[in-house]
Amino acid sequence: MLKKMLGAGGVLIVAFGVVAAAWKYREPLQIWYALGTVPALRFEGVRDLEGTPFAEFSLTNTGDHPLYFVGSGPSHPIALAEGVRAGKLDVFDYPICGTGLEVHAFEPGSTVSIMVVVDEEYERKRAFVELQRTPDGESVSIYSRVFDDLE
Repeated sequence: MLKKMLGAGGVLIVAFGVVAAAWKYREPLQIWYALGTVPALRFEGVRDLEGTPFAEFSLTNTGDHPLYFVGSGPSHPIALAEGVRAGKLDVFDYPICGTGLEVHAFEPGSTVSIMVVVDEEYERKRAFVELQRTPDGESVSIYSRVFDDLE
């Protein structure tokens, strides 16, 4: 069953784990149990960077304790996108080489900007970020809304 978390001016979808092949979502309560909060992932718009369209999102730690992510810096979590192409769900957009990746604390109330490529070969595109409750804990996927038509 599709569940939506409503934020001020933004609707977002959250998912526990990667059950993407079936496009299934878990209850937001499961996110809260895993992370102790339900982070907000808000679509901010499509930006053109040197001729390449990117979907931009803001991710906010709405909780009262740090969360953790793997990224290239304290404000640069790895963000990926997935979409349907030829009837198959695929993960795409690997914008980094992997050099210098570390686990970073995502402090309460902090917001970071993430961007993913808008690949026109895919339909039903959405972004996701992996967050952890502890630096070495199990990852939880936080999914955006489908952003095909959100411009």
